[in-house]
Amino acid sequence: MTLNAQTLTDGTAAEISSGGDGLNVVSGVSLGQYGEGETITHGLAMFSDAGVYAYILDGNGKIVMPIAICTDVGAAGVVPLCRPLRLTTGMTCQVLSTDTGGSQGSNCAISFYCSDGTVEVFDATATNGNTVQFASIQTNQPIGQCMQNRTIVKAYASTPLALDAAEATGFMGFQVLSSEGYTKAVYAASNVLYGQPPAQVFPVRVSQNDTMQVVYDGS
Repeated sequence: MTLNAQTLTDGTAAEISSGGDGLNVVSGVSLGQYGEGETITHGLAMFSDAGVYAYILDGNGKIVMPIAICTDVGAAGVVPLCRPLRLTTGMTCQVLSTDTGGSQGSNCAISFYCSDGTVEVFDATATNGNTVQFASIQTNQPIGQCMQNRTIVKAYASTPLALDAAEATGFMGFQVLSSEGYTKAVYAASNVLYGQPPAQVFPVRVSQNDTMQVVYDGS
């Protein structure tokens, strides 16, 4: 199954629908209707600019599957989904891109798949010389409030930025911090311009007052 969008507005989340140049594929149909009843097991979202995130949304507005992303020059290949997913009418594929400098909208994102099968996506707009908190793209809540008592088992973290370009105060990972300020987890912030961000697989139990941040020093 192929989805295609020839034009995306950087910084604006959008649905991509069925299509593909030179393919015998109906165009402009949402993912769920296009593949109703089919079970998908692998996926990859390729961007010609800089991808920030991609995921599948069900008909009730719930994120049900993160999708690995890459640029068209850094693709490593289609990868397994977190679990097989049966498509139903109402499901859509949502994506967000930015420019290669990360100046259009959110420029850092992390998608979590949890042990109970739930999915959350967080983003942040990193700015030079600052520490910025991540928030849920759906509720705008920090990780602790959004995911209290859930256990993360897999994550995709991505950015087009060189977070420690100045080799001074930046940090090349997204940090999950406890309420006391201790580091609970660090997810490598893979630069999507140079390769395909991999799945990061290790368990992290989220507590109510946990936060997650990105520290950027590009000067």
